[in-house]
Amino acid sequence: MNLQGVWCIARPSTSDQALTDNINYACGIVNCSLIQPGGSCFYPTSLMNHASVVMNLYYQKAGRHYWNCDFKNSGLTVVTDPSIVLYSLLYPFFRLRPGSRLFVVTWDFLMLEGEGSGFFF
Repeated sequence: MNLQGVWCIARPSTSDQALTDNINYACGIVNCSLIQPGGSCFYPTSLMNHASVVMNLYYQKAGRHYWNCDFKNSGLTVVTDPSIVLYSLLYPFFRLRPGSRLFVVTWDFLMLEGEGSGFFF
């Protein structure tokens, strides 16, 4: 599989405490300014989205091995870019600042690594 298009995100069933733990762990290793106020991934402001952003940063930095996205079984890899998936359809009136990139986890339709078809949440 081509790992260029693989991202790590938080599982939708992950507890708030585990998401917080993942953020704290990843931010000890990667630069988490993206999820701080004024950062390009600050919005939407939810633990799920913030954790997914920093988990993916960690995954990319650590070498993109499946174990780099485990986070005590609270992460999963996807092959559909979660920063753009269906967001324009779900939130057509949302405007981004020029040059910013929005990382949004949508659970409508994602491709799981190693699967041949879509996985619905």
